[in-house]
Amino acid sequence: MPKNGALSTDAIVCFQPEASEQLVYRVKRAGHVASKMRFQSAQLVAYLTDGLWLRLAQRANDAMAQLSTGLRALDMELLAEPEANMLFARVGAEATERLKASGLLFYDMPGGVVRFVCSFQTTADDVAEVLRRAEVALS
Repeated sequence: MPKNGALSTDAIVCFQPEASEQLVYRVKRAGHVASKMRFQSAQLVAYLTDGLWLRLAQRANDAMAQLSTGLRALDMELLAEPEANMLFARVGAEATERLKASGLLFYDMPGGVVRFVCSFQTTADDVAEVLRRAEVALS
């Protein structure tokens, strides 16, 4: 959930009783037991109230839709149509280096593939700036 607004807080939903019994042990073993858990819990209460989680996710997904439309217009090869807040595109090694030099933040993956991710904080201005830099880097 950190990508969608909560800090150091996760909710695990499990429908298998045998797995649920193991979760208590595994969570403690992983060191995810805060002595003041109410601070994390307060985030989850706010996050799940009045559809906040859905509005935040929708904002990230809308930003990605705007970004993917713009990158497609720049003839960037999208490996799949983004269905959420991230996309993978093949740009090649040289273009990847030019994108890096432009100051864009993205995940550089093997084979000239890059991964862009939008968050609940991504604005239309952010997307426009990415597209401006990408246009320069890809030309």
